[in-house]
Amino acid sequence: MSPPSRYPSTHRVRGLILTLALATITLSVVTGFQPRQLVPHSLPLRHPPSSPPSLLTLSAMKRNKFNKQKDLAAKMAEAKRQRELADAGAVAAAAAIGAKAPDSTTKKLSELSDDEIKLQNDQQRFADMLENSMSRLGEFEGGNYLTVEQEEENADAVYRGVHRLYEGDPAHTHPFYDLLDIHTDQPLGESGVSRIVPWKRSSSSNDYVVVITDPRPKSLELRNAIKKLCNQGGGIGKDVLQRSVVINADTPAENRRFIKKTFGTAEGGGSTGIASRGMRDGLTILCDENMEWMREYTALGETRFSMNMFVLADGRVQKIARDVDADVICMVVRNAIRALD
Repeated sequence: MSPPSRYPSTHRVRGLILTLALATITLSVVTGFQPRQLVPHSLPLRHPPSSPPSLLTLSAMKRNKFNKQKDLAAKMAEAKRQRELADAGAVAAAAAIGAKAPDSTTKKLSELSDDEIKLQNDQQRFADMLENSMSRLGEFEGGNYLTVEQEEENADAVYRGVHRLYEGDPAHTHPFYDLLDIHTDQPLGESGVSRIVPWKRSSSSNDYVVVITDPRPKSLELRNAIKKLCNQGGGIGKDVLQRSVVINADTPAENRRFIKKTFGTAEGGGSTGIASRGMRDGLTILCDENMEWMREYTALGETRFSMNMFVLADGRVQKIARDVDADVICMVVRNAIRALD
């Protein structure tokens, strides 16, 4: 018996080779029949970064550019118009003030600075204000207490049926009771009203009371008017001053501060022209913080606040002047009193 060989037999080798070949063929066949993996197809971007813009995008870009150019052109036109207006104002101002210099020293408008143009415009406005003031003074020198403009405005208000007090309407007394005395911080009450309203003292009294109102807080117009009215009794005369009342919307304390700063004393008195505590020895100042008196007497205006004057007598509104200027307040009061006769 021969010993076993160290190498596998030929049949065995062939079997192994066939087995390996069969396995390889089977694996390739199986792999070939596996389903193909599908890659999801993404939608294309509307405007891929690398792609050129669409016709719609180009149209929008052109339209935006056109709008910006149009806005810029409008702004440039407006700026040009403003410059032309400023130049025209400067020309008018130079002509009004007669500031003519030799050609060698006269600046062209284009060379004027903003401050110089503003100064010339201010001078022109001052000249216009001075001219208007002189024309108003001329109207009052004739004995009128209303300007032509005020008369026309009042006639227009009557025509339009504006709700306001007119001359000849009743002068109600009840709004006076809640007005505050600036010296006591208390309402006038019965005694205070009897001291101020003449027909409350006597039903047969032919006396009058002048009421000047202004609803604006710390009104410079009203304060200038008070200074002119007082003038140590010389503004409208002592007799008229003692029959005059100022009604404003400031607090009693604020009114006392104004009196002290202006006249040197918070108590008033005959020497200052302001009525003192419990005495009608000068102009009386009363407070209408809630503006109830002004509302009752239609002194708030239809469109804006202003200073108004009323002359009350015999239970009626005898004279009314609305939107009064402080510069002519004394003439307005004097002429209105003369017109009572």
